[in-house]
Amino acid sequence: AAVWLFRAPVGVSYRLLGADLTGRVLTELRPKMGTVSWIMGDMGKALFTMARTDPKLQERYLRFGNRVLIEFDNGLPAWGGVITGGRDWTESEVAIEAWSGKALLQWRVTARNRVFDGATLGSILQTVLTDANSVASTRLNIGTIYTGGGGYSLEYHYSNLWDVAQEIMELGGGVVDVTARESGGVIQFDVNLYERRGMDRP
Repeated sequence: AAVWLFRAPVGVSYRLLGADLTGRVLTELRPKMGTVSWIMGDMGKALFTMARTDPKLQERYLRFGNRVLIEFDNGLPAWGGVITGGRDWTESEVAIEAWSGKALLQWRVTARNRVFDGATLGSILQTVLTDANSVASTRLNIGTIYTGGGGYSLEYHYSNLWDVAQEIMELGGGVVDVTARESGGVIQFDVNLYERRGMDRP
C-alpha cells in the first residue's frame, strides 16, 4: 500500500478539532504534532502530544472513539479519524493516538444474509453502508462511489464493513477511502470508492 507519512515541520500551521462520538465539535486543541499518515487501502494513524499542564487535557475531549480533524495550511488534505485507547504518559506530556476514518468501518456490520447477484462493487458498497445506517447512524456518508465495472455475486452475513471494503478492493483493483471535513460544527466522514489506485496531488 502507498503510504504518505507527514511529520509537521516548524512553520507549518495546523488546526486540530476534537469532537464527540457523534462528530459534534467540542473544542480546538493545540497539541504538539507528531506523525500523520495516510495509507492507500489501509488505515493511517496520527500521533500528537499534549502537556500535562494543558487545561484542555480532559477526558471528555480525548475519550476512546472521539473524532478528530486535522487541517493543514500547506496543501495537504485534511486528516480525520478516531481516538484509540493508545496513551503514553510521561512526567510532562501525554501522547495520544488516533486511527484514520477507515477505522469507523470496523465498528459496524452488514445486514443478515445480504445477497448480491450481478451487482457492481460500488453499488454493493453503497448498499451495505445504507443497511448499516438504517439500523443506527454510522456517521459515515456515501461520498464519491465508482459504480461502473462488472457484476459480482457476493453474500454477507453480519460481516465487518472493513472486511467488505477490503474484498471490494481486492476484486476490483480500486481503493476505498474515507475522507473527513467539518460542516456546520460537525466532523463529517465520507466513504469513497475510486476506480483506480493512486491519485494526483499538487
